[in-house]
Amino acid sequence: MARKPIHLQAAGKLTPRDRIWAAVRALDRLPFASLGFTYADIADFSVEHAPAEARVRRIEEDTIKTYVESLVEAGFVKRTNPTRTARYEPARFQLVRDIGVHAPRLTKAGKPVTQGASRLAMWRVMRKLRQFTRVELAAKASTEAHQVAVEDARSYVHHLVKAGYVAVVTPGRPSHPEVYSFIPSRNTGPLAPQIQRVRHVYDPNLGRVVWHPEADA
Repeated sequence: MARKPIHLQAAGKLTPRDRIWAAVRALDRLPFASLGFTYADIADFSVEHAPAEARVRRIEEDTIKTYVESLVEAGFVKRTNPTRTARYEPARFQLVRDIGVHAPRLTKAGKPVTQGASRLAMWRVMRKLRQFTRVELAAKASTEAHQVAVEDARSYVHHLVKAGYVAVVTPGRPSHPEVYSFIPSRNTGPLAPQIQRVRHVYDPNLGRVVWHPEADA
């Protein structure tokens, strides 16, 4: 089943991939984890351990299989029974590389998804920084695997200022770059606000457009 576009997902709701990754990490900490977990284990765990107030549906096995296979291809998970001893023996897996709470963003072939990676990295960094310039933000959000361009930082910060997430602390002037600060009350969640093609700022944590150019008219 195709994933829903982000603007059609419930505000702040974990995606199926988030839930699968959380289940994989949790199952790896249980007794007898060395035996491996199955697709059914993930489906059961993600429902049984959902918050009491959340109404979650069981994740379809095809969705689990597709993501787990991408995790295998990327080296996060390994198959513990590559050669089945029984005809109907389910595939079993084990977590071998845990990178934390954030689910790896992968293609079906296990390659990193780069779309939106820069802005997600900047969103995570700016929420931790007291003050920053565009150059500092780009540098701190960059990794060896993925470099964030200063021009991308400039565009993203510009839109977040418009949307009220970031404030200008010191206006820029010759030889002195503009200094910004993140507004703590606008820390809406872990998902990075997106700049849509029509230049609207959409916050997936809130599930709505929080700024559009006409707002300044």
